[in-house]
Amino acid sequence: MLKNYYVSANTAEGYIDLLSSNLHGIKETIELESHSYQMNTKILQQLIEQYKDKTPVEVLKSPISERYVEGIILREKEVAIIGERKSPFTTEAYEQFKQGLRIHDNLEKVYIQEMDFTKANQLADDFTEKLLANESKIGRTPHIYRRLFGTNTVDGVVNEVPNLTEHLKQVYHIKGRAGTGKSTFMKRVAEACLNHGFDLEIYHCSFDPNSIDMVLIPALQICLFDSTDPHRFEPQDTSREVIIDLYEETVTPGTDEKYAEEINKLTKEYKSFMKKGLAVIKAEGEKIIAADDKRPFSQMEVDGIVSELQAKIN
Repeated sequence: MLKNYYVSANTAEGYIDLLSSNLHGIKETIELESHSYQMNTKILQQLIEQYKDKTPVEVLKSPISERYVEGIILREKEVAIIGERKSPFTTEAYEQFKQGLRIHDNLEKVYIQEMDFTKANQLADDFTEKLLANESKIGRTPHIYRRLFGTNTVDGVVNEVPNLTEHLKQVYHIKGRAGTGKSTFMKRVAEACLNHGFDLEIYHCSFDPNSIDMVLIPALQICLFDSTDPHRFEPQDTSREVIIDLYEETVTPGTDEKYAEEINKLTKEYKSFMKKGLAVIKAEGEKIIAADDKRPFSQMEVDGIVSELQAKIN
């Protein structure tokens, strides 16, 4: 079984690295010596193929491109194998995202002024009470695995939501607008689950990493995630997928219409900066990939390293 996610990302706060929390319980971390993204990916892909039917494999995706793998974690074997990891892009792209975030903050203010925060908090508390009604508290210190389900890459805005949610018993699509409390709702649910002793997977927003886009509770096989642009999904299986619309529940009716002109203006402005940032990433990323393609290696080298790693893993 494969579980794909990101531990590094290109955001409005710059390049972020969340690997450390994911090494909880890992006794050995092996760093690949090659500085070739392509060679490391070949090594990791061979290991993935060899172990995926024997043990769960966590695949760390690359913030450069879909063509690369950054690392793998074999949690049951208490081993992590990590390839080249560093900030791949210049600050230009991050500055564009930062400008976009400032405008997005102004968009949030439009909705914040029309929100019923008491109702929003009560909605979260009612949801949490129902979620945990039949769950006993566990006498243990829970752990938070901090991750991202997507990021901004050479290939555009990408995400691994389908991979992360396909085997869960219950998936809650959190809908709303900017500033309508989607992240806050999930944070309140997360806090209650932590108080119950449940480990959590917290997936941070790849635009604003101070916000969160998903809370996954492995023990309950349940997740809540921000199901709006740029990672908009609609329920496909209504027996296990439910929409919670915070705009409908907590915002003054008619807000979209009342502030339509301002909302459209701000939305266009912040998306413009996002496009500029993605254009920089695409241009710089293509150069990174072209340079990496020129680094020679042989399949024999890859096979030799894979054999050495297998000996350490087993």
